[in-house]
Amino acid sequence: MLAGTPTRAVGGRQQEHCLRGILAEADGVYMTTSQGLSAFEIIEYITIYGMNTAYHVEFLTATILNWQKLLEDDSFKQIIINSLQWLTIQKRCKIYVFVIMPNHIHLLWQMEDGNKRKEVQGALFSYTAHEFQKILREKNDAALLDYRVNAKDRNYQFWQRNPMVKECWSEHFFLQKM
Repeated sequence: MLAGTPTRAVGGRQQEHCLRGILAEADGVYMTTSQGLSAFEIIEYITIYGMNTAYHVEFLTATILNWQKLLEDDSFKQIIINSLQWLTIQKRCKIYVFVIMPNHIHLLWQMEDGNKRKEVQGALFSYTAHEFQKILREKNDAALLDYRVNAKDRNYQFWQRNPMVKECWSEHFFLQKM
């Protein structure tokens, strides 16, 4: 852990908050806050600027199929980060905080006006799944078979269906999830 970096206990372990958009690793968990802002600065920003948006900040948890630890490999983490960056550059959403763990991710995000969560979420999951599959194929990795499914619309599935999404209606809930 970097000296002077704020931490909090998660599941009995200290986890590192990576500020100023710097991504760092602690115990296999990647965390960051948007634009190096503290939790209170993010809440103030949302209070001042978020009122003109059609969507509330949402907490999303998405899990890899069967809780497999696909995201232990940094190349898979980078795919998620690249996708989140692209979504923000395209002004589809704002990412306030994200955490990447070995088998699931958490996001505190907000859809930009004119964008529907279903479409933004679909873009995130579709892109990352295609890239995961591409890496596993390039490595000729037998792990690809762990994601083989017999579905009408796909041969492989990396994300479990129906991720948990909760709107952040209170500062308390937002801070709890952060």
